[in-house]
Amino acid sequence: AAAAERDAMARYVAGFLADRVGATFPGRVSGVERFGLFVTLDGLGADGLVPMARLPGGPWRFDPAARRLVGRRGGGFTLGDPVAVELLEANSVTGGLVFAVAGAAAPPPGSPSRRSPPPAGRRRGPRRG
Repeated sequence: AAAAERDAMARYVAGFLADRVGATFPGRVSGVERFGLFVTLDGLGADGLVPMARLPGGPWRFDPAARRLVGRRGGGFTLGDPVAVELLEANSVTGGLVFAVAGAAAPPPGSPSRRSPPPAGRRRGPRRG
């Protein structure tokens, strides 16, 4: 019964937010996984996913012991961190919400979210004699 109630509430909230796609909401990190962050919106209690490709300043490394995403350029995300998110998708059929960190530049459609490594045999930087 409790699972059915949670599912119904998730669908109701997603339906409520469907016309607010593009809006920014305050929230807190409620889960950290190797594929992204789960965020709970303040005041609404709605939960959604910020996929790894929608996080600014990557690439990111997942630290499972600390339940933290650590950026190559410093910084990171951990449980309980406040975060502003932009609503990208609200699916009232499944109750799913997809967010991006507010102000983060989105990668163009069809492009990889990370740079590919340099070809084998090529060196970076100046040669030293």
